[in-house]
Amino acid sequence: MVRQGLLSSVLVGLAALALCVGSALAEGDAPAPVKKDAAKTDTAKKETSTKSSTPVEIRPSDKKPESGPVEKARRQLQADQTALANAKAAHNLVATRLLGQFEGTDEMKAAVADENKAQDAYQAAIDAVIARLSTQDDYKVAVAARDAARAKVEEVKRSNPSIDQRVAVANEAAAASAVVSRMEGAAEEADPAYKTAQSTLMEAHKKVVALREQYAKSLQSNEEWTKAGQAVQEAQSKVVDDQKELNEAQRTYNIQKASYALYLQKKQEEEAKKRLLYTGKYYVRPDGKAVPLPTPTPRIDGGAPKPMTNGG
Repeated sequence: MVRQGLLSSVLVGLAALALCVGSALAEGDAPAPVKKDAAKTDTAKKETSTKSSTPVEIRPSDKKPESGPVEKARRQLQADQTALANAKAAHNLVATRLLGQFEGTDEMKAAVADENKAQDAYQAAIDAVIARLSTQDDYKVAVAARDAARAKVEEVKRSNPSIDQRVAVANEAAAASAVVSRMEGAAEEADPAYKTAQSTLMEAHKKVVALREQYAKSLQSNEEWTKAGQAVQEAQSKVVDDQKELNEAQRTYNIQKASYALYLQKKQEEEAKKRLLYTGKYYVRPDGKAVPLPTPTPRIDGGAPKPMTNGG
């Protein structure tokens, strides 16, 4: 039986650092972007925010909406998005090749070999400690209790248990496992061979991490890496600008559509008003609304009523 808990707790910090360095290089992340003028950036943000938040007064217009600028902006955005993807792919190729060259150096290969050797020795030390413990009666009892508690957890799962039952058996299993872990930990700490193997592994791992950190820093002065990263940044900037242009073009187009729709609506209203006036039964009030003419009042002398006109 191999116990990995102690190894993970000892090396977690160093391993995380190594993974971060390795992942960043493998994925080809671009260097940090160059800082822009803060005042200029803030002004641009304020202008954009003002444009998007200020209400627009829609006025009728007989100009038909033009979708051409929107389509043009959309095509430009798509083209620059493709260029950005290509720039990232090129940057990743550079990163992969440079990382491969670094991993292939004699110094790095030797450091990795020493780390692997130290890992094997560390695991062998753990196995030796566990093998000695396995001959002791108290350890055998603790392991049996742990295994029984784990088996009980699985048995309870199959019986559609309540939440309280699940929690109870899980706590029992955790407590039994903790007893075994404490016994193993105490035996390892008391074993000189284990302590030596642990220290050797930590030192070997630190060396590997240090070399990768040194390599990551050296990339900042690598002309090929820097150019590839700058190409990604420039492509990203174009995409951001294109999106702004598309948003503005779409906003203008929406205003044009609304203005033209309002124009058509008012035109229809005017035409309807003219049709009503043509019947001679309506007149236009000062507020512009067409209303029915009042019914003529019959004359007292019995003559024909005076005809009404649009003037009243």
